[in-house]
Amino acid sequence: MTDREFIKKKRLAKGWSYRRLGLVARVSHSFIQDCEKGKSEISHEKLVRIVHALDISMFEFLAAINYTKPVKNPSASLGD
Repeated sequence: MTDREFIKKKRLAKGWSYRRLGLVARVSHSFIQDCEKGKSEISHEKLVRIVHALDISMFEFLAAINYTKPVKNPSASLGD
């Protein structure tokens, strides 16, 4: 599941409109709509606001989107 799909799913599960989520998260409703449709990128700050507005922990959010910590230097783990 993508971050956008997760946000939309949780928003709809609460019965919230774009406007309601925008008000609670302190972002514009058009931004929420554009994010869910893939028209806008979500900054870290706005993502935290949206996730918290939906009453979701960041842990739950990251688990739902199958986030894995990026490897900074893949060749370092190969013993180079």
